[in-house]
Amino acid sequence: MFRFVVPISIAALFAVILMIFAAKSEELTVQQWQEDLEYLSQQVAYRHPNPWHYGVSSEEYFAAVEDLTLNIENGLPDGRIVLELFKILALIEDSHSSPVWESINVDVLPFRLIPVAFYSGSEGIFVHTAKDDYSEHLGTYLTHINGRPIENILRLLCSYVSGDNDLRRRIVSLWYIRNIAILYNLDITDSPDSAVYSLEQPNGDIKAVTFSVESNENYQRYIRLRDRSENPVPLWLKYRSKKYWYEYLTREKLIYMQFNSVQNDPDDPFDNFCEDLFNFIENHEVEKFAIDLRHNDGGNNAVYWPLIHRIALCKKINQPGHFFVIIGPGTESAAVSLAARFQELTQALFVGAPTGGRPNGHGVVSIIQLPNSKLQFKCSSLFVRPTLNPDRRPWITPQISAEITLEDYMNNRDPSLEAIIDYKPPITFTDFIESRNKPKSADALIALYHEFQAIPQNKWIDMESELNLYGWSFMKSGNTNDATKIFNFAIRQYPYSWKSYDNLAKVLESQDLYDQSLEYYEKSYKLNRMNFDALERLGKIR
Repeated sequence: MFRFVVPISIAALFAVILMIFAAKSEELTVQQWQEDLEYLSQQVAYRHPNPWHYGVSSEEYFAAVEDLTLNIENGLPDGRIVLELFKILALIEDSHSSPVWESINVDVLPFRLIPVAFYSGSEGIFVHTAKDDYSEHLGTYLTHINGRPIENILRLLCSYVSGDNDLRRRIVSLWYIRNIAILYNLDITDSPDSAVYSLEQPNGDIKAVTFSVESNENYQRYIRLRDRSENPVPLWLKYRSKKYWYEYLTREKLIYMQFNSVQNDPDDPFDNFCEDLFNFIENHEVEKFAIDLRHNDGGNNAVYWPLIHRIALCKKINQPGHFFVIIGPGTESAAVSLAARFQELTQALFVGAPTGGRPNGHGVVSIIQLPNSKLQFKCSSLFVRPTLNPDRRPWITPQISAEITLEDYMNNRDPSLEAIIDYKPPITFTDFIESRNKPKSADALIALYHEFQAIPQNKWIDMESELNLYGWSFMKSGNTNDATKIFNFAIRQYPYSWKSYDNLAKVLESQDLYDQSLEYYEKSYKLNRMNFDALERLGKIR
């Protein structure tokens, strides 16, 4: 499972390489690759509980399969075929349904990494880890590969990544841009051994650097940018190998708990850990409690309930401004389910960046092995729905945005924990609007939306409900033009919002625009099968 912060240990890296080199097979014929493609596409359609729930429709999925079948017939190279199989699976937008890298034949798609690694910060993508001989590039921003803008390349690579949302796909793509074999097979570089990476220097100059694939015998140690800092290792990077732990910050009267895996530690069962933690909270001066889920890529949903129960019953911390949950793109699977429970059952305030997984998603994987290539793919077998409402959000977003910058990383700072320590109740979008004399038009409201979102800590605040409320106020006053504009804007910002589609349908119906209202009622009902009002309206309009 890919994590938010990349540095991977040398031992783990070579363990993966050895497993991958164990996967060998004979060269396949066109017919054998087509048989593998048909088998994969049919097995995904059969095993997955609902492969068309979040991604493409079944028609689009099988059309893509047919296109790939023809491309294989027309001589698509083997390495490209493997990547195109990734892309077929990525169409269903499910992080748990993904390739098993250890099964890939290295003669077809080698595991060939350049000697630097990248991190996606709030200001761009920078080099955060490098081998000794390349440490001069630490802290530089990546702008292009072989002359192509990095954002264009990432958009391309994301289409080959299985993920619940764009952030998850982006994080995995940062690993893809290190793998020369992937770049070569996608025609991003014309060399199977190297590529030219354009790096922006601290003075703003752009330096073109040719990075070549490193030999497996080159055992140079990796240097991390943050290792140069004189500041101590921040708590969020301190004990990542532990499943869970906590520390009391005496001066701040704050308990910091890091929850890295939703699994029991046999040496410290989670129920016992929670009992010890809350005994400490009860017997010490604790004003704030922060749970950090940024490195937690999931586990077993049954494990986390002792924590939820104790927080829900603890009046000392379960109140606004006292209980915080730190999230980010590395928060996935069962950890997102836990965050969704916190959102529904506690007074948690979320800090950081959006999660890498969606609240209601798929999981409990089975393995599909293709008959000829022996490639393996994970495929979800269960729809996991921790929230009670028809939640189709691609992620959980923070109420306080606190993303890592290059300067933060260089200086071992944690903006999320700093935001919690310095927390003051922020102004809400509604208060912000009221302070500007309630806008009289949709254009004025949309301008205020963008102004409010431009405040750094508000970057990820979900304002869907407020937009719908103001749109409805325009509707009730008879201003259907501005109501229509607001609901359309809400749909563009929050395409998963069944309520926005429903409200727009009502505005259109009120103007006797029945064909258009029918379209939006259908979209609303597709997003929320419990929207019986939309179902009733559909019956009457038809």
